[in-house]
Amino acid sequence: MNTEKPSLKRLLINSLVTAAILMIFVVAVARIVYFVATPTEEEILMGYNSVRPITCAATASSLFYIFFLRIVTKYSSLQRNLFFSEPKPSFFKQTFNSTGLLCDIILFSLVYFIFELDNTLPFIKEALIGEGSVFESKPEAFILVLPTVVLLDIIARGLAYIAWKKSLQDPRDSKNPKGAKGRPTLSVNPNKLIPTPPRLATARYFSYNYSGENPALSIEDIEEADYSSKARTNAFSMLFAVFAVCIILCKMIYSVVTTVFLPFIALLTAPAVLYTVLGIIIAIPLITRLKALFSRIRFIKTLRRLCRERKYKLSKIESPYLSLFTSKQNESFCITLNGKTFSCKLISGKKQSLPLILNADGIGTRIHAFVFGGVKWFQFNKSFEFGYESKHQKILIINPISKFIYSISDGSTAELDNGSKLGDYTVYTAQSFLNSIERDVLGV
Repeated sequence: MNTEKPSLKRLLINSLVTAAILMIFVVAVARIVYFVATPTEEEILMGYNSVRPITCAATASSLFYIFFLRIVTKYSSLQRNLFFSEPKPSFFKQTFNSTGLLCDIILFSLVYFIFELDNTLPFIKEALIGEGSVFESKPEAFILVLPTVVLLDIIARGLAYIAWKKSLQDPRDSKNPKGAKGRPTLSVNPNKLIPTPPRLATARYFSYNYSGENPALSIEDIEEADYSSKARTNAFSMLFAVFAVCIILCKMIYSVVTTVFLPFIALLTAPAVLYTVLGIIIAIPLITRLKALFSRIRFIKTLRRLCRERKYKLSKIESPYLSLFTSKQNESFCITLNGKTFSCKLISGKKQSLPLILNADGIGTRIHAFVFGGVKWFQFNKSFEFGYESKHQKILIINPISKFIYSISDGSTAELDNGSKLGDYTVYTAQSFLNSIERDVLGV
């Protein structure tokens, strides 16, 4: 990827053109949706108010602003080069230091104040300005409108930056796990990377036997980012097609939302239901964290007892519990037995069903996936650094344990077992490590 930093002049021109096109389309969407959603004479006679055109126009123009700007930003080679020209690309740094956000604010402000809102963004005037409304004039309403536009702009650019960084996070490349371009083959069954609960065996059977080679079951579905003109055209075509359908059906969509969705939300916000749902949402990750904490406590307690009983020298254990949630740069502890010292580092498997991929260069990846019926519906990968330097033999201790631990070598994925070598490291589960020092066979 070309990471040469583009000139300020090119960025400014690109940002101004993008902002101008964005404003034209946002105004067009706002006016069209407002017109289509405006009540007919029959509806007015029936007592229908002006809430529908305001709501529909505000929602449609806001969503269009986000998705249009996301596509423009994502496929802009200038913006990508600027982003990756930094040693450590930062979303907030580029957003607030670049010309894009500033140009969008300036162009929107000019449209807002130069033209009548009736001809540009009628829903703003209808909702916020006038007698009996929140504000009495356009400048006063701008106090609320401007932060909203800035927020939409940040969301849109943030989605583009996420797409850029995601394209660089392929855990299968051992040489460059954050920027892989190869298509490594798997030396193990890829389905094992995303385990399926046994209770879903029937659904899994039909998925395996009647859907062929389901790409949702494999990590081979990680695709290289496509920033070509064709991909950009397809993205814009899909955006305009979806919004064209939504504009045509906006009255129907509004009716469904107000008669079905909003009552459902009202039901969820009832105190009894709300507290129950929140309790379940909080309890699930909390139970997982508590199980991990208890597993670490048992390991530390047993380790200290064994060292005390067998007269092994154990150093201070650094961040024994904080390391469950963060990745520390240095070793966790050193243990000396029979005159030989081992440098040990604790790595959290988070939970048993979470696949863990470790690279010999000190980069690890946890694969988070939602699997139902044997089908992986969505997935995201989270990388972390575990590498460190030591003059002693280095040992990685996985605690809590993951049932699915893999290494990357020459582009192929292979399962790791207790005592497996991973570059300068030897990998153990917590229990196997304790068994090894108890039998005095560590490192043998």
